Amino acid sequence: MNAYQLSGDWRWQRFMSGQETLVAINGEAPKTVGAGVVHQMMGSDPMTPDLKYASSTCSGTQKHEDAIEKQKEAAVMAGAGMFEQEKSTQESGEARRLRFARETANLMSVSQVCVLHCSSVA
Repeated sequence: MNAYQLSGDWRWQRFMSGQETLVAINGEAPKTVGAGVVHQMMGSDPMTPDLKYASSTCSGTQKHEDAIEKQKEAAVMAGAGMFEQEKSTQESGEARRLRFARETANLMSVSQVCVLHCSSVA
């Protein structure tokens, strides 16, 4: 689940990096922006008005890419551990079923167990 969130954050950051924002300095913000729109800024001597485009630096994208790579590595290790069998160990069918359930638990199965437990306590 973290991998999906990191990927979504990374995609949003990449999208926003291409979206420049018009910033009005020491003056009224324009009512419309876009191609062919002319802006006239009025100001007094001590405070000169200006319009500039600001854009993000994308400084966090590398950190997102590193975190995504770590999540992929963790998923690979979890998958490999799920199929790992020690040759010297013998398990009963029930023990194998419990180990497999523990190693493959997801949010849905954890919530189902919590609901069962809470209803049996009440």
